[in-house]
Amino acid sequence: MVVHSFQLLPFGGDLQHEGVSVGGTISRSCNILCLSYQLNWDGDPVVLPAQCTSPLRRNNLWQRTCFECFLKEEDGSGYYELNLSPDGCWNMYSFTTYRNGMAEEPGIVDLKSEVTRESRSCTLSCSLSLDGCIRPEQSIITGVSCVLEFSDGQKRYWALDHPGPQPDFHNPDSFLLKL
Repeated sequence: MVVHSFQLLPFGGDLQHEGVSVGGTISRSCNILCLSYQLNWDGDPVVLPAQCTSPLRRNNLWQRTCFECFLKEEDGSGYYELNLSPDGCWNMYSFTTYRNGMAEEPGIVDLKSEVTRESRSCTLSCSLSLDGCIRPEQSIITGVSCVLEFSDGQKRYWALDHPGPQPDFHNPDSFLLKL
């Protein structure tokens, strides 16, 4: 099993929020995806949604602070988007091609994450069986990213890379980690 450590970069080299860092680890073993994010900030606070008492599958999580992971079979055109909210809610979507054919992925029906919040940090970790959507022998490439909402109401976009002129987490050129 290979564990990749990652450090996300703000879109456009955004220095307005210099005291922010987002990193983590991602790995895959026996078709179990293990993912962990560590968010830290100084200065302008990141807005975290209130913790859910019963985290559920929900839509539109990316409209607030949300961690995201994109998974693509190395030789395929379709891909998956996993959304993880610091409130404990989640969703996973499948796409047939770039930004087309979006549907909730029926092969994933439950996801539990562990969230730890401090005054200026948040850690989110989860593990997920990919058996419902990706074959164990299939190599995948991944893109890791997040949307951060700040107390001034602005949203900032962080990813492994931003290859286009606008933030676009779906861009396969930003899927840099092979699992």
